[in-house]
Amino acid sequence: MIDLTFLIQGNFNTNEPFICKIDNQIQDKISCTYQNDIFNHRLGTFSFKNKTLSIEEGEILIVFPEQKFVSRFFRPSANANTILLTENCDQKCVMCSQPPKNKDYIYFNLYKEASLQCPKNTVIGISGGEPTLFKDQLLGMISEIIDIRSDLKFHVLSNGQHFSKQDHQLLKKLNNNVLWGIPLYSSFGIIHDQIVNKEDAFNVLMKNFEILANSGSRIEMRTVLMKNNIQDLPNLANLISSNFSWIEIWAIMQLENFGYAKMNWDQIFFDNSIEFKSLNDALMISKLFNINAKLYNFPKCTVPVEFHNLVLKSISDWKQKYLNECDNCNEKMNCCGFFEWYNSGYSNLKPFN
Repeated sequence: MIDLTFLIQGNFNTNEPFICKIDNQIQDKISCTYQNDIFNHRLGTFSFKNKTLSIEEGEILIVFPEQKFVSRFFRPSANANTILLTENCDQKCVMCSQPPKNKDYIYFNLYKEASLQCPKNTVIGISGGEPTLFKDQLLGMISEIIDIRSDLKFHVLSNGQHFSKQDHQLLKKLNNNVLWGIPLYSSFGIIHDQIVNKEDAFNVLMKNFEILANSGSRIEMRTVLMKNNIQDLPNLANLISSNFSWIEIWAIMQLENFGYAKMNWDQIFFDNSIEFKSLNDALMISKLFNINAKLYNFPKCTVPVEFHNLVLKSISDWKQKYLNECDNCNEKMNCCGFFEWYNSGYSNLKPFN
């Protein structure tokens, strides 16, 4: 969600937050349908201070009249719509792109209302910080939403530290509608714990993976590629193949040059454009044991051609860019490109001409 400052052009007669779905935009004025306990499908009009802001028909906004700002909840053309639930986290990963802050955005009732306004089969991301710091409210909200709209899906990013056996029944109920994105950075506990800066995190994660497996939860296991763990990647592939063959996806991810990752860039960024052996070995092990490995945030020209079918266009459109070298590349439209804040790292970029 993106906060957008706006000026109210009409009188909403309430200071309570509400959900607004865009009907149309005429010049700098927004016409919307909104509803809450006071209003029911009545039209309101307001304009944004940022006159260059692009608003689409069908967008869903959360309006905070008293604070005079809007959070963008759903944009039809976006390749990802994600709720930032909190900036608090109980880990401080060395490559975190959003370092923890003592800020929460726990508007569960508003998120429920906004979700129910989304088009059929929408996938809604939930991220942080660590969303499961509010686990009971989070699971309860998703449960209530899918009771009404079973077509809606959720992709929840979590460090996997806060599940318990008591969650079994509710997790089981949600498993068709929720894909959990949970990180495992090494086959060695000491390396994983060093990366996340939390003692015993690896052991807790192993126990909680068992809880998730027993509930039939769908898992996207996430491994960020770094100098810290690159040599262990084949070992990790073997661990996943022997202990976690039930996961839906193994997402191997390149770094986002932001937050802690930017601060530690020279110490942790691994240039796969010049050295691919460990990654090659891990991917071949995955293929041998039918693990669904995918490459996230990898520009295609940094990956050998034989693995191009594993490269996903994974960078969110609002933080994606292409370099000058990409202008005449035949694969540009099929490539994730680079994060907006990328300025150096890869030594061997060879566009496909």
